[in-house]
Amino acid sequence: MPKNNAIDIDITTGGGFTHTFPSASGTLASISFAQTFTGVQTFNSPIELGHATDTTLSRSAAGVLAVEGVVIPSISSTNTLTNKRITPRILSAASYTTDTGTSIAGDTQDMFIVTAQTGALKFENPTGTPTDGQKLIITVASSTTAARALTYGTLYGATTVALPTTTAATTVTLSIGFIYSSSKVLWQCVAVA
Repeated sequence: MPKNNAIDIDITTGGGFTHTFPSASGTLASISFAQTFTGVQTFNSPIELGHATDTTLSRSAAGVLAVEGVVIPSISSTNTLTNKRITPRILSAASYTTDTGTSIAGDTQDMFIVTAQTGALKFENPTGTPTDGQKLIITVASSTTAARALTYGTLYGATTVALPTTTAATTVTLSIGFIYSSSKVLWQCVAVA
């Protein structure tokens, strides 16, 4: 048989067989057994998982995988996500003198919720390495109708919006929004409600 001719092989029993082609060789097991591949394998696209039309994997472009024709975003790709929700990473507690010991972690938290503040509160500098434009929301609710004094670490700053120095003298929750500026190395206050 000429070396470059294609051949059809029917694998219907267990055991497997060894095939040799001009550039490579390997062992193929029976279809009814688990398959183990080593080295670079090339498969024709699309690949069907499950039933023939159940889940189709295909190549959309170089380095881009699609499932049922829908591109799967990767860490390095640029894709527009629609109908997706980003759930905030929340740190929550009842009351503090300072937030030391439960400091806001700029790498892993987006929101700090204080549910029943009983006295003055100082927000220590968040830990970690935040990214430029990262958002942080802090909410403070007093345990009574008394206003609570608020102070801040050196990494918090005002913009055209001043840092609030007290909660409201009611049971209303105070919300403060910040955006991180890497050029100023500062969590800048952008909203108070």
